[in-house]
Amino acid sequence: MKCSIGPCEKEANRVVVRLCEKHYMRQRRHGSNLVHGRPGDIGIRDAFALFSTVRPGEGCWPWQGVKQSHGYGVINLDGQQIYAHRASYEIANGVQPAALHVLHHCDNPPCVRPDHLFLGTQADNNADMYRKGRGPDMRGSRGGRAILIECDVYYIRSALQAAEKPKMVAQQYGVNVNTIYNIKHRRSWRHI
Repeated sequence: MKCSIGPCEKEANRVVVRLCEKHYMRQRRHGSNLVHGRPGDIGIRDAFALFSTVRPGEGCWPWQGVKQSHGYGVINLDGQQIYAHRASYEIANGVQPAALHVLHHCDNPPCVRPDHLFLGTQADNNADMYRKGRGPDMRGSRGGRAILIECDVYYIRSALQAAEKPKMVAQQYGVNVNTIYNIKHRRSWRHI
């Protein structure tokens, strides 16, 4: 059997994907079989089939091809880089609107299993991230505008329990008296 890439006449030693060793390695390394700018005969479905590991059952299907530093698989077709999970969703469900993101139910970036993917906006993506506990924790002193630190809040609460006046405590820490009331009534710094 000959290699399936256009002008190539070499024997296909990767029979399952009908590629010679050279084109198979190019596909593995770059996600594409472009030869000096000429697209090969391999399409998105073939490129996807080459690198996805489909396992029956409940688990993820990890992408085995090129991955970006944050773990998402990529396919290069006709000089354009496509996320593997987007390609999977497109193959399974048809073309998705460009304004929407393809999100993971499983939170596994290399997963390309279509039933682990769903469409959503950037706001949906952010809400999903925070709901699953993967967002940055900006509470307390980690917040960019925090004046107090956690141990200050402990001292403020103990001073208020010792009947010290909120106005005096506010002056001592260089904050507004409303900040002290919010700490006292746990409207802010609730996590402490």
